[in-house]
Amino acid sequence: MSTVLDWISSSEPEHLEAFTRLRAQQVPDPYNPERTVEDWAEPVELPLRGSWDSGGSSYGSDPVREQLTTSKRIAIFTPSADVREGDRIRVADGAVFTVTGRPSRDINPWTGWQPTVVLDVEQWEG
Repeated sequence: MSTVLDWISSSEPEHLEAFTRLRAQQVPDPYNPERTVEDWAEPVELPLRGSWDSGGSSYGSDPVREQLTTSKRIAIFTPSADVREGDRIRVADGAVFTVTGRPSRDINPWTGWQPTVVLDVEQWEG
């Protein structure tokens, strides 16, 4: 290694959490075989490693229902990870979050270094 940048780009943080990307399989629509629909019965899984970023929760209620929405960010330390909007992320405790926006794959404009892909995820309860 010759520079700090070489060290940063060649090393991965030591304390990462395990995540699993879940993607629905595409199956023929039983009502219109010319199109496909998502089937979450047996999703395609991809193991990932990353870390949580700060997030927040909001609680709403009305006479009909109550809902808790939890929003977070996950930084995945494999920038080429195959993750897209609509995928689901299962965390170690079994909770499942949905990727709600396009994954952010920022690149350093001077060096081309791309350390992570950042996912905006949400979980809804109620």
